[in-house]
Amino acid sequence: MLLRISGPKVQDIASTRFRDLPDDRGAWPAVMAFETGAELPVLVIRAYAPATYTGEDTLEILLSGNMHLGNRVMQAIAIDPSIRPARPGEFTARAYLNGRLSIIEAEGVAATIAAVTQRDLVRAYQLRAGVLAAEYDALHDRLADLLALVEAGVDFSDQEDVRPISPHDLLAAVRSVAKTVEQALSRRVSGRFDRTVPFVVLAGPPNAGKSTLFNALLGHRRVVTSPVRGTTRDAIIEPVTWLTRTGGDHIDIRLADLPGLDVQAGSPAHIAAQHAALRTLESADLILWCSASGRDLPPAEIGNRHLVYVRTKCDRPSAVPMQSREVAVCAIDGRGLDELRAAVSAAIAEGEDIGADDAFLLPRHAHALRAAHSALEQAIAAFDASIDADPAMIAESLRTAIRHLGELTGRTHTDDILGRIFSRFCIGK
Repeated sequence: MLLRISGPKVQDIASTRFRDLPDDRGAWPAVMAFETGAELPVLVIRAYAPATYTGEDTLEILLSGNMHLGNRVMQAIAIDPSIRPARPGEFTARAYLNGRLSIIEAEGVAATIAAVTQRDLVRAYQLRAGVLAAEYDALHDRLADLLALVEAGVDFSDQEDVRPISPHDLLAAVRSVAKTVEQALSRRVSGRFDRTVPFVVLAGPPNAGKSTLFNALLGHRRVVTSPVRGTTRDAIIEPVTWLTRTGGDHIDIRLADLPGLDVQAGSPAHIAAQHAALRTLESADLILWCSASGRDLPPAEIGNRHLVYVRTKCDRPSAVPMQSREVAVCAIDGRGLDELRAAVSAAIAEGEDIGADDAFLLPRHAHALRAAHSALEQAIAAFDASIDADPAMIAESLRTAIRHLGELTGRTHTDDILGRIFSRFCIGK
């Protein structure tokens, strides 16, 4: 068992609680003294700020794996009211706040904790090594340089001979950055690190038979089914275990039933349900795109996601021919359900076999990049309307894009974003 202590009280704890502990950095055998007079031999790793994980003075205490003994040690240390147990992710949060880790590297720590496959570990390493952070930093700096040139032109607009960048050069530069962001968005979005099992989502238009299929795949009635559009308003998520083949392995997944995707305007409740459905899709490892006739295609909002096409209601005739990788099912009589389970298992296994150089996006990154790309498209549209577009409007679009990229680099952040990131950590990290 390892207990980690970090913060300004570390030196006080070291001097009052441990006997025979040298002042030097390193791992040392020592004796921990309790209030009752009892003593416990332990191994203490001592480190000093700023060269520690958190950037603060740190003690790590190694003792036997007895939970009762560990609790006694924690109680003895926390007898001082200014000392408290760490919250989930607090050590990594302190490392970020003290400049020891970037926000993306911190996400890499969370991804390493959640990794369950070799591919997950490779992707987590990409985050921890700063590969994506360097890419986002470069985009942020390019836009910041362009914004500085545009604002200089605004400041000196009364001097005709001062033009830091021509409209044609500015348009070319903005298009170049937008193309780079678009290339980043072409990567597969992975919410894998938020879970320990794959997240599979049933999606499709209203009345595509998703809820009936959801109940059939679970093996019991979990959601209400109805021919009335909009019956499902919330994302319903349930764990399920399938036998991948007779006598073979089991696969555990989290299965979600979503409201029917309908981009048409509706009531506030309808709009909220649509937004919630799209947010859930961002975290999916695999999407089962359901269509009763085969005519319904995934909307652009789904982007480059891992899809299995499902022809629901195969008991009804359809003039649309089946696609090569489409699975036909009937949730009423169970036709095709085993084939669908096999297709899901194969798709998940196919995803696990992706090479080590596979690029990916976390859902938070995808959201910020899409928002930045949208702002850059507004700037390009302004140029398309007039090559001498209003510089102030262009500058505002660039500022918006920079702000969204800053959410990735950590240069701008909100407490809400930080809270979502570190809440996924376990205690002690």
